[in-house]
Amino acid sequence: MNKVYIVGAGCGDINLYTLKAIRLIKEADCIIYDDLIDTPVLDYCKSAAVKKYAGKRMHKHSFSQDTINELLIECAKQYNCVVRLKGGDPYVFGRGGEEALALKAHQIPFEVVPGISSCVGGLGYAGIPLTHRGLSRGFQVYTGHFENDTQKSIQFSHMLSDDYTYIFLMSISKLEMIVEGFLEAGKNKSTPVAVVSHASLPSQQVLTSTLEHILEDYKNNPLKTPGMIVVGEVVRLSDELNFIQHKPLMNKKILVAMTEKDPSLVSSLEFYGADVTQIHTGRIEYVSFDLPPLAGYFIFTSSHAIKGFFSEYTKHHDIRELKDVKFIVVGEKTKETLRQYGIIADYMPSAFNGETLNKEFKTVVEGQPVTLFRGNHPSAVTIANKEIQVYTNHLENIGQCNRHYDYGLFTSPSSFKRFYEVNGDVCEKYVSIGKHTTQIIKEKTDQKIIEASNSTKEKMVEALLEDIHD
Repeated sequence: MNKVYIVGAGCGDINLYTLKAIRLIKEADCIIYDDLIDTPVLDYCKSAAVKKYAGKRMHKHSFSQDTINELLIECAKQYNCVVRLKGGDPYVFGRGGEEALALKAHQIPFEVVPGISSCVGGLGYAGIPLTHRGLSRGFQVYTGHFENDTQKSIQFSHMLSDDYTYIFLMSISKLEMIVEGFLEAGKNKSTPVAVVSHASLPSQQVLTSTLEHILEDYKNNPLKTPGMIVVGEVVRLSDELNFIQHKPLMNKKILVAMTEKDPSLVSSLEFYGADVTQIHTGRIEYVSFDLPPLAGYFIFTSSHAIKGFFSEYTKHHDIRELKDVKFIVVGEKTKETLRQYGIIADYMPSAFNGETLNKEFKTVVEGQPVTLFRGNHPSAVTIANKEIQVYTNHLENIGQCNRHYDYGLFTSPSSFKRFYEVNGDVCEKYVSIGKHTTQIIKEKTDQKIIEASNSTKEKMVEALLEDIHD
């Protein structure tokens, strides 16, 4: 029977989704998502899933709540599993109750999956506990969407106790109204206040002050929406407990441009606090080819080359027929991919690039058949006496960037060329995976280029971190 799941997406960081939320996103036939959803989570959807945007922000309503309710009912009649993905928790100023009642009225089965509200998770990332012994024994949460845009809809006279924490969600635009409300009600002007923007995300910012000075401080240091305001003694702990602000790449905007999306590289950068944009510059297509004699040395410089080789080889041959072949790989990931086919590499150069392979292996392969399996771009490997194309790296449509980056990471010459042709020089510094990529970048920019000590993505991250510390 068709069912709707009203799922809380948490306060921003994709790692704060519940296991149940991710499982349902993967299973959904239709997903209806809010404006504040971190869209990379939609990559978890199956390819056939229908995705419908239902954003609704203050002064920018794409859909009224009634329209969203109707959309839910309509989709529930068409699809077996519908996920309604809402920022934060569905029942914390998310109108999840209204949507659930609308489904109930039409006898449509539903479940609610809680999410981590920004008033809990977001403040945790900002180093502000909701409660703390000796400072706060409770908390109150309000929406910043004041009725008729007046402070009269909130009873500030009920918020004079110093033993409580007061949180206003979606409220940055109402900062002046909230401050005036507290002061007019008689709240001590030295009471700590914090404005938290983009809570739990790499772009998170926290501004701490007091009721007396917060408006002036905010004027000098405005923060972007969405955000929230916190009033109470627990704000004093922010400097000590704000762990995310001390990550080395916090507030650094980093571009990652590569042929195919690599969650591991992005996750590594985000672990250190980076605000990462990943650009998909290519699409790999494996092609048919004529097999050479199964003897001598086979060279693979990428995982794609190995996958391309075996996609054709296994159609007509047994793995045991490769007994007379010596396998040379460039790079740990290539080595691991080969191992997945049950073969241990016979050799890997000390540095993961074609130039090092040429130097180290030239005398060994002399007089032996050496075949290089590659893509449709030239290779730096020159020791092969035969080259076979096993895949094509097709150009993907690369859109125009609307931001500038502190660092741009490029894992191949083709990725840089393709990105640069569309966007030009939008990075303060560049991180290159190896000599060939570095050479191509140098032809186009005078900006600083940081080259990985070994041609791996892990070494790229290490080089970036070293530059930050210098």
